[in-house]
Amino acid sequence: MRSAQYKLVRILAGNDFRSLFAVADDDQIIYEWNGANFKQIQSFQTDYSAQVVQLTTNYGCPAAIVEAANRLVVYNAHRTSNKKPLVAGKTDLKYPPSEHIRLLVFESDDEEASGIAKEIAEKGQSTWGSTAVLGRTKALLDQMNKTLHEHNVPSVIAQRRDDFLSAQFKWLVAVLRQLTRPLDRRNFAVLIEAFNRVSGLTVSVQQVITEAEMPGRSYLGIWLETAGRQPLKPSVSNLLALTERAAADPSLIKTSVDGIFGEIAKEAAGSDSNPDLEEDMAAWREISRDIASHLGKNVPLDQFLQELQLRSKEPTPKLIT
Repeated sequence: MRSAQYKLVRILAGNDFRSLFAVADDDQIIYEWNGANFKQIQSFQTDYSAQVVQLTTNYGCPAAIVEAANRLVVYNAHRTSNKKPLVAGKTDLKYPPSEHIRLLVFESDDEEASGIAKEIAEKGQSTWGSTAVLGRTKALLDQMNKTLHEHNVPSVIAQRRDDFLSAQFKWLVAVLRQLTRPLDRRNFAVLIEAFNRVSGLTVSVQQVITEAEMPGRSYLGIWLETAGRQPLKPSVSNLLALTERAAADPSLIKTSVDGIFGEIAKEAAGSDSNPDLEEDMAAWREISRDIASHLGKNVPLDQFLQELQLRSKEPTPKLIT
């Protein structure tokens, strides 16, 4: 095991590496997905004679929460021994300590929803924007949302969405991925199938791949030629032209994507309502602005795609009063 790990380190870091470090916390391994196990941390320490540096100051929670966490986690049997307890570093407290942890007992889900909604309503509108309710199941949150509305408290259920829903944005993301991974067959299939839905075409994924591989040309280039020979609406032809421009010159990707978004928005405005497309457009705007605000407007495409993958494709929900 140690030999295999050492070979991996040499591959990643080269022959001249002098130090290696890992960041981990066995108290946070709640679900052992993908091989996560506290023993991996112990193996790392043993294999590399690693020095352990504990970062014990918690700046995210007030003292009452940190104290409760310390009392609870000592019952975890699968954790590294001799761990120091956490220390609260958060001193700027908005609420008094008596409100940091409270235990309320209700006889039923209905009473629980009613009691919590009533308390939130009584705290006043100035607190609603910073109030969140966490639930064990979606059904409980649906009931909580309904009860809050009955108490005239505007609320929404926020949830994560990993992928766009509309064919237009599935295609757009697939185009950008294909530009960074030209030989990705799986992504290429998503690209063609999504565009077929947008355009009404029946272009075959396998046929395009075969035509591209025989002369050694790119999948995207052959697809652009194949789709371009078909009778298309002007708006769809514009999408192809903008895609071809982005594929030909990487410096034009951003302006091409902006143009594609504009074409999608114009087409959506002139057609019947499509909730999935409307939500995707709102989410794309939010995500693009957020990435630009953190990384700048000229972020490299591969980094943009990484950031896009990390963010939820669910737009910020609108409060309904």
